[in-house]
Amino acid sequence: VLSDDILNALRSVVIACVLEPLGHGWDLKLPTYSVLSSEDTGLQEKTIATPASPFTIPKNALVERFLTLPRQSQVKIDQIIRLAFGYEDWPL
Repeated sequence: VLSDDILNALRSVVIACVLEPLGHGWDLKLPTYSVLSSEDTGLQEKTIATPASPFTIPKNALVERFLTLPRQSQVKIDQIIRLAFGYEDWPL
């Protein structure tokens, strides 16, 4: 879930992004992906977060909090969102 806890308390939907296993086919040079270590996520392998393609899900579909990413990863994902929506200039 990418949306802020304060907003989450007020809305019926939350903004989220996909976490996928790090595999072949990812162009990791693109600044719109964030590689997350297994230590960051608690999963068994590295994953890719794709916050440049967010989606909404009903808040009542969430069952439990799985984890909270370390601050460093949160900052990176926030930067990707700002980049994707044009709030920051793309690195050239």
